[in-house]
Amino acid sequence: MQTGATSQGNVLSVLRSLSPRARLFLWAMALTRLTGFMVFPFLTVILSQQLGASIVEIGSLFTVAAFVGLGTSPVAGFIADRISKKFLMQLGVGLTIASLLAMGLIREISVYYGAIILMSVAGGMLEPLLRSTLGELAETDAQRPALFHLRYYMVNIAGAIGPVLGLWFIQTQSPAVFFIAAASFVFLAGVIHFKQPKLPTPADPLNAPVRRNIWVSVLGHRMFVALFVANFLLVFIYAQTDEPLTFHMIDRGVPDIAGIVTVLTVTNTVVVLVLHGLFMNRIMAMGEGLAFRVAIGCLCLSLVLIAANGAHLLWIWIAAIAISTLGEIIAMPMFLTIVDRIAPAENRNAYFGIYMLSNTGGALAPFLAASLITGFGGTTLFIGAALCCIPLAVVGAIALRHTTQTPETESTDAPL
Repeated sequence: MQTGATSQGNVLSVLRSLSPRARLFLWAMALTRLTGFMVFPFLTVILSQQLGASIVEIGSLFTVAAFVGLGTSPVAGFIADRISKKFLMQLGVGLTIASLLAMGLIREISVYYGAIILMSVAGGMLEPLLRSTLGELAETDAQRPALFHLRYYMVNIAGAIGPVLGLWFIQTQSPAVFFIAAASFVFLAGVIHFKQPKLPTPADPLNAPVRRNIWVSVLGHRMFVALFVANFLLVFIYAQTDEPLTFHMIDRGVPDIAGIVTVLTVTNTVVVLVLHGLFMNRIMAMGEGLAFRVAIGCLCLSLVLIAANGAHLLWIWIAAIAISTLGEIIAMPMFLTIVDRIAPAENRNAYFGIYMLSNTGGALAPFLAASLITGFGGTTLFIGAALCCIPLAVVGAIALRHTTQTPETESTDAPL
């Protein structure tokens, strides 16, 4: 990782070093994640226990929604590189607000299905543009890695509080949680409108040859392609500790699933807060090859623990989530930092949008996991996921070998 980022200091000193605009963006993004954690971890429980959907139906819904959102991301990135991206960001926020209000006002399964799909479209618009905006708020190149780590850290602070607050709303079946989440996105809309960095608008918007040249540039970038494939595998394997684990609990008839989901979500976040907060500098300074090996080892071990937990002991699930979180702390910000480092300034939004397609691995996970659990059981699923760490280690090694190249030796137009 870029050692220059470590000179920014610990979490508090990094935050103080930012401009007021950057801090406001970070707080707005963290607030929407806070309210999101009050809603999203419990959607599986709401659909299953309150609206009567099966785990296969839920898995299919989440898979379709994820693919719709992923397909939106590169389109949004292409458009944002050709025209002002503020309109696209505001449109994404507006769609999210409408979806949250619909779920709060109408308790019908068809409305929830439509709202979840619509939120995926909105998320596909917002996520790559918010990430590229974060890079634009950096005052120096050395500050970019620190910004991504700080964003990651603040999002997880929200994750520590959100599920605890959301649990009461879910248990009482109160729709107020959806209205609170909608209000947080209204605040984000205001921040985007008044604090969006002003960048020059390209003179040749939406030109078809330009779009084709972007694809040539991306596909010819060896580092980016290898990183894309590695992240695809990483996200697919890591996603097994999310909805698939909940499906596994539902299939086994584990009691108080909502409470367990809350404990595991908070476990994930607390580990991030403690380890990332205390050792952020050391993690950022860790060599990328070593960091990746540690991350994959943690992920594999966590899946083996889940597979071996036939007695449904809570402490084993907690230990597995804590270990997998160690890998998450290292790998996720590291990959985003590399993308931000290698993306050309004139195509930054498009690169982030295309990179979002690598999350297809996570989009496949709910449906495949639900099908495998139904047919073969959760133990088979998690053992198979652990074995998938082997090809991930191979592809990741190839990707990180390219990151050691200098800008002079890594051409964005070089053939694969």
